[in-house]
Amino acid sequence: MVSLTSTLERLSFSHCDDLVDQDFFFLPSLNALKSLRVSSCHGINGTLCALLPSSLLELTLHECQNLKDLSSLIPNLPGSPPSSQALPRPPALTRLDVSGCKSLSSKGLDVLPCIPTLRHLRVAFTSITDEATPFVTPLRGLTSLDLTYASLTDKGIPNLASLASLTSLDLGLTSITDESISLLLSYFPYVHTLSLFRCKKVTGKGFAPSLQHSTTLTHNTLTKLDMGHCVQLNDEGVLALSDTLPSLLILDIPGCKEVTRAGLSRLSPSLNSLNLAGCKIARFIVEDSPALSPKNGVFSFQPEGEKECDKEEEEEEVEVKLLAFLAPLTQLRQLHLHKVTNIHLEELVQYPCARILQSLHLSESQDVNDEGLDFILTLKELRHLHLKDCRKLSLSGLKCLIDLPYLRVLHLPRAKAKACRAVLLPSMDSLRIVGL
Repeated sequence: MVSLTSTLERLSFSHCDDLVDQDFFFLPSLNALKSLRVSSCHGINGTLCALLPSSLLELTLHECQNLKDLSSLIPNLPGSPPSSQALPRPPALTRLDVSGCKSLSSKGLDVLPCIPTLRHLRVAFTSITDEATPFVTPLRGLTSLDLTYASLTDKGIPNLASLASLTSLDLGLTSITDESISLLLSYFPYVHTLSLFRCKKVTGKGFAPSLQHSTTLTHNTLTKLDMGHCVQLNDEGVLALSDTLPSLLILDIPGCKEVTRAGLSRLSPSLNSLNLAGCKIARFIVEDSPALSPKNGVFSFQPEGEKECDKEEEEEEVEVKLLAFLAPLTQLRQLHLHKVTNIHLEELVQYPCARILQSLHLSESQDVNDEGLDFILTLKELRHLHLKDCRKLSLSGLKCLIDLPYLRVLHLPRAKAKACRAVLLPSMDSLRIVGL
């Protein structure tokens, strides 16, 4: 270690279980060091922070299970352990990542107000609670904040109001409710990325009243929203967020089984990526209308009590297109339909987005068959295609994919892996990544 050059800018240690803080005695001599990453080193308790060179800008202490506090970052902070090598000044960190340090408590973040230079902060998967949010309040220059899996509730959200410069906020797996949603968008006028992944108390209705909290905020900056597996998200919530977020480009709502086509029909036309993995977009038809049943892939309705007509008499049917919500999404380039049932590709290619669609995920979609692949050939701009565990596909059907000129990424059914390697892949020169 002592032979390390003083021009070293990046240093990384991973899964070094025998490594302890005292082993970093050489750090003060690395005057050009900009980034230090210590990952899954369970002997680290944080005292190495007293040895950091003042040149350091990025510090990652990921999944260091014995890390309990960061007080050593500021040697003069009351309670900091003494250092044998005093620094002329503490590092002006711009990025700090202590995600996965499960022993790190809210009190362990009391050093944060002493690092006003911070721009990016990750404290995901730690033991912090609402009590930690006041320590973040002074960081007015913060642009990204990750609080995933924190024991955070609506009580702690007002303490974040001073972070008006935030552009990215991750509150996934927290206990916030719709009450916080309307506050968040009024607090952060520049936020363009918001994650509420697995926030089980959020229905989406909180987006509707958010405009009432500001006379100038229109939420035109929010372009990416992740509400995957928000189990209470329903059609009313989707309608609320669609009306409030007109500039939304990326919407991820996988596993939101209460969302139906009624909600999806009001999505913003500006969307270019939509993730519906695991959603049951046909559910309300089957459950709420017993008289409605699929026939040859098309849902038809026959009024109750109507007797069977004579063969000569024309039967009146109302066709229901399951993907009709795609019609206004003329800018859509990425579509995730993983595990979505009752999907028929002949309908998909009827909509304007088919001409520009670049990424299509159909993994585990049991309705995809060889006949459907013929329709995929009309997606001339397709770059990414995922067909993992589509069990109705045969090798002969897959051969038609050779005619997709721009295909770069292809994930194939595992059952056909051996045959595809021998017959299909050698003929697909455009491919760069293949998943089998």
